[in-house]
Amino acid sequence: MSYDILKSLGLDHLDASSPDFVKTLERMQREAFQSLQKEEPRRDGDRPETIVG
Repeated sequence: MSYDILKSLGLDHLDASSPDFVKTLERMQREAFQSLQKEEPRRDGDRPETIVG
């Protein structure tokens, strides 16, 4: 992983080769992705159709 990327994230003090670092980074990526999914507004075409009957 690029030192510049780590520095921009404020993680330049961490050992990027550590298994704990990799696990933490994967968790952060997953949480960020889930957060984006929650914040993304739904478009009209994305709404499930209502079944009447």
